[in-house]
This record gives sequence, structure tokens and C-alpha cells, in this order.
Amino acid sequence: MTNLNFETGTVWNADNLDVMRGMNSETIDLIYLDPPFNSGKQYSMPLEAEMKNALAEYIQEDNEMYNEWSEYVDNNTDAKTKKMLLKFNDTWNMDSVKTQHKENIKQHSVNLHNLVEQMGLAMGKTDKAYLIFMAVRLIEMHRILKNRINLPTL
Repeated sequence: MTNLNFETGTVWNADNLDVMRGMNSETIDLIYLDPPFNSGKQYSMPLEAEMKNALAEYIQEDNEMYNEWSEYVDNNTDAKTKKMLLKFNDTWNMDSVKTQHKENIKQHSVNLHNLVEQMGLAMGKTDKAYLIFMAVRLIEMHRILKNRINLPTL
């Protein structure tokens, strides 16, 4: 018997960090992680009309979200193909890092915090921002997984 505080099969449209922080500890059997790769590139892909229309229909009841969606569609439609482009930036900078995230890492493990700081000095601010982004999420993943192993302290 699990201690889930959400329904099985729930799909969230939010930052996975916020979602995981709302989950009870040791309730998840498996996490599939497809992290960003810190490629430093911007990606885009066309969204087929059927999917664009389905998304618009899904969010139409939320006026604020629908207005944001409509503006995004208007600003991201390819003039030649008339297809909307979904864009994803796989670039990182310290402006996107929340101070609280650095503090969360430090509270979890001073040694992990020091490692991220040292790696940032060695590799640069872009890589440091990426490490912080990933570290806070991995900490939460470890917390919510069932049957977790005790990891050695860094």
C-alpha cells in the first residue's frame, strides 16, 4: 500500500521540481529522466495542426493561459510552412538559478554544495548553473523513490 497524495496516472504541466516537492516521500517506484544536455543550443520543432488544435481546445477554459498560448502561437509560427514551432533552449546561466536552490543543495549536503562550487570554478558559470538545476531535482528524486539505497555522503 502506497502513501500517494495524488491519483495514479496524473499528468502535470509544471516544473518537475515543484511537482516532486509536493509528493510524499518514498512513494514512487520508478523515475524516467530525460534531462537537458547543456548543449548550448536552441532547438525547435514543428507542431502538427491536430496537436496545436488539441492543445488550444484543452486550455481554452483558462483565459489567461489561452491568451498566452495564442500569443505564443502568433510569435512562433513559421511563415513558409505555416506550422507553429515549439522552441526549447538548452542553454544555462546563473541568472536562471534561484538562490534558494543553492541553499537547498547546501542544506542537503555541504560536500555536494562545495563540489558544485568547485566544478563551477573549474568549468564556468554555464556548467555551474546546469549542475545546480540538476542537483536539486536529483535530491528530490532520491527523496520520493521507494526502496532507495543509502548513498554515501560526498
